[in-house]
Amino acid sequence: MKKSNENIVEDCFYKHNIPMYYYRDNFGVEIDFVSKMNNKICLIEVKSKSGRTKSSDKIMESNKDTIDSIIKLSSQNIGCVGNKRTYPYYLVSFLFK
Repeated sequence: MKKSNENIVEDCFYKHNIPMYYYRDNFGVEIDFVSKMNNKICLIEVKSKSGRTKSSDKIMESNKDTIDSIIKLSSQNIGCVGNKRTYPYYLVSFLFK
């Protein structure tokens, strides 16, 4: 059985006792994981390719006061643009330390 990238990330969060939530609204906007980092809400998207974070961008735009950052996990290298950070999958264990 092949695990999806989301399942691998979820398993890692679970093993580190990190509370995680899923979000989807009536318009199809979907966030893979919503969690807290440094007591601030963080949106986490898991991408199988180098996709954009359209859903997170949309949610962030309308909730700037309550959402601190967007994290994209993918096979890409580390990157940062404004409040968006990109990390490779293998660093997920270190995100909340």
